[in-house]
Amino acid sequence: MGLDITAYARIKPHRDYVDGEDLPSYLEHFRVNDEWNRAPEIDGSKVYLFDVQMGFSAGSYGGYNDWRDALARLAGYPPVDDPDTARRYAPGAWQAPEGPFWELINFTDCDGTIGAAVAAKLAKDFAEFDDRAKAAVTPCNWFYEVYQDFRAAFEMAARNGAVVFH
Repeated sequence: MGLDITAYARIKPHRDYVDGEDLPSYLEHFRVNDEWNRAPEIDGSKVYLFDVQMGFSAGSYGGYNDWRDALARLAGYPPVDDPDTARRYAPGAWQAPEGPFWELINFTDCDGTIGAAVAAKLAKDFAEFDDRAKAAVTPCNWFYEVYQDFRAAFEMAARNGAVVFH
């Protein structure tokens, strides 16, 4: 199992969602995770139409967390020096409360939605750090490939869309 990402552009509410229904391919129901709410503009009780979508695999859950750790280091977040923390760069384990990529680094690694406003901020972060990411030496030899995928997803979702983690 792994983490899959789907980005959507130009979404608009279509009708109410009926729990458990099978949706045709031109409709999407966006689950908004209350604990990690990065999509306040999306109504979780609605089904949405969308113009375009794209998807990619962010790797296994462990691989994605390694990638996210590398992203946190790239952004300059200092690790927590805590022997009880299994991962030095675990979600919520960074000493800085906000900064570049914060909304992604401190987000669920399995199920949630990022809306257009947060996607626009993240797209800007990805654009600003692109040269550093391209040159980064990380334990993830696929770091920049996934970086580019996320950048494209957030740029798409910034156009009144969403990015879904599933």
